[in-house]
Amino acid sequence: TKKHLTQQLGHTQALLAVNADLIMHQEKILNQYDLIISELEGRIKTFGVWKRSPRAISLHSLERALIQAENFFKKLYWETPGHIKLSTIFAFAKSFTWETVLLILLSLCVYLIALFCLRLLLRALQVRFSKSLSKYQGHTFYLYLSLALAVTEFVLEHFALIFSWFYVLLHIIFDFRYIFSALQPFLSEYSVALFYLISIPILAYLAREFVDNLKELNRKLSYLFFAETFQDKFIFLVMVFCYATAFLIPLKCSFLAYTQEVHTEFATLLVAAYSLILILVLLFFFSKEDILKLVPSHKIGRAHV
Repeated sequence: TKKHLTQQLGHTQALLAVNADLIMHQEKILNQYDLIISELEGRIKTFGVWKRSPRAISLHSLERALIQAENFFKKLYWETPGHIKLSTIFAFAKSFTWETVLLILLSLCVYLIALFCLRLLLRALQVRFSKSLSKYQGHTFYLYLSLALAVTEFVLEHFALIFSWFYVLLHIIFDFRYIFSALQPFLSEYSVALFYLISIPILAYLAREFVDNLKELNRKLSYLFFAETFQDKFIFLVMVFCYATAFLIPLKCSFLAYTQEVHTEFATLLVAAYSLILILVLLFFFSKEDILKLVPSHKIGRAHV
């Protein structure tokens, strides 16, 4: 029995020794797997950064986008005389029923009442903000009141234009349904596309006025938003953003409304151009010194063996 136990003990020790070697070998394999996975993950990240996105605009897509833009403007140009000639306008007016005329008059009354009431409300807010400015002189709340007063005065200065534009936009957003169904006879692909195109000069004008008011407000607040030395740079960047928004977004909406297509190369090109302009504006907002301030400075010491 003692001899048998000795043999079993020897076999067990040999088995444990083999298992220890196997475990050590397995740990080495697992470490190698971890290194391989880490290397692959690093390569995937690098590949993801430098790889060209499948949604990126190719040269072929750019050509198709330009063709679509050309077709859009040609079609809109040649169809415009048919929409604005007197015979078409008279035929359109004769198609109105008495119910349609009453609904249009009701919509006009709602427009005038809302225009009058909102203007009174803004006037009251303007007076209230102006009286409160002297009360909160030297406090943080003075800044918010100045901003609110500047926005209110800007809206009041161009109230009829802003309200009229927004009133029509609400009808388009709600697809001339519900409480906006009174003007449904005017709904067409051409009218919606024309509204967005007309919005371009309107928004460009408002953008210019907004930038001028922003510059004046910054001067009144002792250059709180932008330092006097850098004001021209920041005002230029804000102007670029405003003009890009005023031109590219309505043009995209006009194109999609007229073509009734969801995914087109021209619309994608406009969105890509707008995104690029937005990124560039954000990048140029910060100087090299501003970026370096955000990067923590660490002293790297050399290890001595």
